[in-house]
Amino acid sequence: MAQSIRSFEALPRVLSEWKHVIQKGNRAFAAHDMAQALVAYQAALQLASAMVGSHPDWGRGISVAQADDAIVALVVSRHNLADFYINSELSERAAEHLCQAHEAVYGLLSHPDADVTQLALQHLHVTGMELMAFIKRFGGSQRTNQTLQSAQLANSPLAVRMH
Repeated sequence: MAQSIRSFEALPRVLSEWKHVIQKGNRAFAAHDMAQALVAYQAALQLASAMVGSHPDWGRGISVAQADDAIVALVVSRHNLADFYINSELSERAAEHLCQAHEAVYGLLSHPDADVTQLALQHLHVTGMELMAFIKRFGGSQRTNQTLQSAQLANSPLAVRMH
């Protein structure tokens, strides 16, 4: 995983770079330049992973909108890679990216900042729907079913939350 951005002042610059790279990938994908699309989508994922970060202070010191943009970048990057692999008839790789998107957002539910947790809840719905649509289209696997099931159990009203 990419290193977290330690300076939150760098976040707008990295987000701008991510937008440029993801658009480049989308243009390549639309033009059927699959090699260039893959390179761009992988670069976008690296940037998005750096924006979200893995240290516990991530999300503090940035606005809710910036946190939302970073989470969106991560989800879009993973989902674009999933679309790339579906198009390449590599559904297992696509499933892995969809699962990783869902799991990354799910992991933010335990974040100490309530705003980040709320954003995660909103995005978890999106990643879950994408994963369910994939399962409906291609069938489930142990990996996809476990990913969905663990998040559903955790979001159940019967689940015990530790804060």
